[in-house]
Amino acid sequence: PKFMDTPGQVWRGQVDIGFDTERILGELLGYSDIEIESLKGRGIID
Repeated sequence: PKFMDTPGQVWRGQVDIGFDTERILGELLGYSDIEIESLKGRGIID
């Protein structure tokens, strides 16, 4: 096999569901801090 001398490795463990939610909403989708806090307050995100 091609990668016989290169063992695989896990570089980080599993993260909790929702780990990146705030970053995704803010950085990628353009939600403001106020909008994110509103979602939290309404129980839509943790």
